[in-house]
Amino acid sequence: MRSNKHLVILGGGYGGTTLIHSLKGIKGLDITLINQTPFHIVQTEIHRFLGGSSSEDEIYFNLEKFSKKHGVEFIYDKAIYIDEEESYIKCKSEKIVPFDYLVIATGSVSLFPHQIQNINEYSKDIKISEHLRNFQKEFEELLSSKDTNKNIAIVGGGLTGTEIALEYASRLERLGICNSTCNVSLIEQQPTLLPGASAELIAQSQKACDNANIKRYHGAFVTKIEDKKIYLSDDTSIPFSMLILTIGVVSEQLHFKNQVAKSTRNQFIVNQNLQVGEHEHIFAIGDVAYLEDEDGHMVLPTAQNAKQQAKTLAKSIGNLLKDGKIKAYKYKHKGTLVDLSQNLATGDAFGIQFHGKHAYSLKRTVNAMHTRIFK
Repeated sequence: MRSNKHLVILGGGYGGTTLIHSLKGIKGLDITLINQTPFHIVQTEIHRFLGGSSSEDEIYFNLEKFSKKHGVEFIYDKAIYIDEEESYIKCKSEKIVPFDYLVIATGSVSLFPHQIQNINEYSKDIKISEHLRNFQKEFEELLSSKDTNKNIAIVGGGLTGTEIALEYASRLERLGICNSTCNVSLIEQQPTLLPGASAELIAQSQKACDNANIKRYHGAFVTKIEDKKIYLSDDTSIPFSMLILTIGVVSEQLHFKNQVAKSTRNQFIVNQNLQVGEHEHIFAIGDVAYLEDEDGHMVLPTAQNAKQQAKTLAKSIGNLLKDGKIKAYKYKHKGTLVDLSQNLATGDAFGIQFHGKHAYSLKRTVNAMHTRIFK
C-alpha cells in the first residue's frame, strides 16, 4: 500500500527526463518512468552521429541507470491505453500501472505523408535507434563505394534535414570527395530552408548550404519515390543513392477510455496548466502536447519547449503535494542554434546573433547542460 502519491511518466525524452531531474529531492512522491526503448536519444545531436562526428555514447543514455540514480522505477514497455476514470495505464505487455498523477511525454515520430506514392517502402524514422544506426552504416558504406555520381537526398529542409545535409557535406569535404563523385541534395517545398525561422538564420543556413555545394530544391513537393528517383510536383526527378525523409513529425497513438481533444497531428490539446482536457491530474508536455501562446500561435515542439514545460510542471506537482496552486506555463524562447559545417554554427540566443565557432561552442554547451543529468 503506497503512502506516497504515485506519479507515472510516459516517455523518456527531453520532457520526461528533465521532469524527473527537476523533481529530485521532492518528498511524498513515488515516480515510475515507462518508455518503449531502454535509452534516451539526444535528438539535437543525431546529425553529428549520422555524419560520424559523434559516437553512440554521446547520443544514447541508459534510462534504467538514469532512473536508478534518481530513485525512480523504470519499466521498459510501451503504454497503449489510459483509463482516466480508474487511474491506470495499460502497457503492450498487458502490465497495469496505477497512478495518482500522470504525465504524457511520449514525444513524436517522423511523419510520412500517405499522399507520396510508395512512401511506405522508405518510411525509416530517424527517431528510432535501429533506423538511425542503419542510416549511419549506409552512409559509411556509401563513402567507401567506388560508384560515381552518388547522391544523398534529404527530403525536408527544417532544422533536422538542414543539419544532416550540412554534416554530410562537411564529411565529404574533409575526405576530399568531390561533387562529381558524391553529391548532397536537400528538398524543401517551401521557398526557403528552416520555414518559420528568422530571416538571419534562413540566410546563414542557405549560404552555408550553397558554399557546401548542396543542391537545394524549393517550391515543389514530393509526389512519388520509385526506382531510386524522387519525383516532384513540378515534374523534376532527382536520382538518389541514399534517402532520408525529415518531412515533419506526428504523435503516436495513445488511447484514453473516453475521447479527449487532439490536434491534427495527434497531439493532446492542453491548457495553460499543461492539463489534458478536464483531467486535473493528467498532464502532457513536449512534442505530444498542443499548446497555443497568448497570440493564438502554436508553441513549436522543440527540445527547449519540452524542458521548460517539464521544469514548470515539476513546480506544479510539488505544489499539488502541498495542496498548493498549479503553476501556469508560459514559453520563453531562448533562441535557436543551427550547426553548419566545419565546426561552425549560426543562431540567435538571448537576443544576440551568434555566428561561427562561438555559435558552435554555445550549441555544444547547451547540449552538455542537458546530458549532464545522465552522468
